[in-house]
Amino acid sequence: MSTPTPKKIESLHFDGFVQKLPRMDGKTVAVTGCTSGTGLVFAKTLAGLGAKVVMLNRQSQRAEQAFDAVKKFAPEAKVVSIACDLGSFKSVRSAAALVIASCPEGLDILCNNAGMMVNPSEPSEDGFNLEIQTNHLSHFLLTAELWPLLEKAADERGEARVVNHSSIARTFAFHLNGGVSGKDL
Repeated sequence: MSTPTPKKIESLHFDGFVQKLPRMDGKTVAVTGCTSGTGLVFAKTLAGLGAKVVMLNRQSQRAEQAFDAVKKFAPEAKVVSIACDLGSFKSVRSAAALVIASCPEGLDILCNNAGMMVNPSEPSEDGFNLEIQTNHLSHFLLTAELWPLLEKAADERGEARVVNHSSIARTFAFHLNGGVSGKDL
């Protein structure tokens, strides 16, 4: 007896969910870490719904490919790619300045999606644990820098939001290496 081939989950659940979402025309969304996974799906989905999408990724070939994938998925959408390395506060501030310059209309959604896991941990150029800086500190900095754009959108369109994605991946490293010292954080 052969095992039946499972149906594609995306077509059973996600596509139907997206069809029920409201149009996002006139809305501006920024998302970090959207070269793959949930960040890329988020960028494609909202671009397909008519939102202007600002993609914030480390400068790389993967970032270029993700940008092309979003444009191909939603050819009419306004999509902007800005280099943002969350392992560097200088890069985050520079990216925030570019977002502010390219989004005079305000920012309706900031999706802090990027995350990484480095084992063993290493310091960032700013002297912090690279994981902590990338996954947390830089997202707080980016949110603070872009707060005026979020306020503008909320004042003009009634609401704005910050969406923080997270992961429990760090717990896997904790269990694999027998524990993480607090001094490593």
